[in-house]
Amino acid sequence: MNILLRGYIDRNFGDDLMLRLAADGLKNHTAQLDVPKDMAEHYKKLGFNIYGGGDYNAECTVAGSWFVIRSKTGLLYRTKEIISQKRRRTKKAILGCNISDFTVPGAETLIRRHIAAYDFITVRDSFSYDYIKKNIPSVKCEYYPDIAFSLPDSMIYDTPREGALGITAYCGLGGGNEAVYEKLAYVTDRFIEKTGKKVLLFAFDLGLENDLKAAENIALLCKNKEQTEIITNTGDDILKNLPRCARLIAVRLHGVILALRMGIPVIPAAYSNKINRVLNDLNYDGPILDLRGFRAEEAAELAVSFNSVYALPVDVPELAAMHMKRFLQELAD
Repeated sequence: MNILLRGYIDRNFGDDLMLRLAADGLKNHTAQLDVPKDMAEHYKKLGFNIYGGGDYNAECTVAGSWFVIRSKTGLLYRTKEIISQKRRRTKKAILGCNISDFTVPGAETLIRRHIAAYDFITVRDSFSYDYIKKNIPSVKCEYYPDIAFSLPDSMIYDTPREGALGITAYCGLGGGNEAVYEKLAYVTDRFIEKTGKKVLLFAFDLGLENDLKAAENIALLCKNKEQTEIITNTGDDILKNLPRCARLIAVRLHGVILALRMGIPVIPAAYSNKINRVLNDLNYDGPILDLRGFRAEEAAELAVSFNSVYALPVDVPELAAMHMKRFLQELAD
């Protein structure tokens, strides 16, 4: 069966990983990824077959924060997408998504219409499931943990741990970025001075949000910049280097998820409700920092001393694989 695979295409590690796991789940079919020409080379290196035109039997969109509208221009774009989606007669599913906060007038109504245009939906938190069941009851919707929790053991590298601190840099706060960079630089310096170990700055997004810029700014503000190392979303570099960390301050949601999956002590720094909702579903009881208001001193103390490994429920990886299994079952009906 020919399946068009779609997603958030921006060289974002979390979204790329979700798509890789989805493509693996579709390996018994012909799955091709729909990408712009200027992005094709990056996704070819990740092993994707790139869509070059032609007919397909179904569309499978794999994306987390897919239902987000941030501006009036976004309202227009979303309207065009809904119209285009309705014109395409194939079966359509979106997997692993979540409902985000509605910050633009009219966004909630439009998002509901967009959700209603799908034949099958899976979400990654119970809040999103409850919202859809209450407000768009006609849609077939199911909830499973984030797809990235299904990361197989074969993709977890046996890289020796070095006692390093990992920080997932983030460039998405607009005017609040500089203050966050300064705090994280403070945390970096305190960790290096107290432990003598390195700090790895992970740049998950190399596209519009440009986490590389954030990582470079944090390193530039550090007194001990020679003890910092920037890891970018190139190939498997992030997966290879995460195991070097004794703990991780994770701003990116998929940094949190991979740390939990790999047994790395993690200190989430939440910039939106999506992180809190995923952790609430897991009954996570560790520290959670508010990215917009955390105290640098508190984060620095946690960076040096926090060693608690969260015991991920044993059924979570299997449940996370259900997004793809259920899509294939729906496709067969």
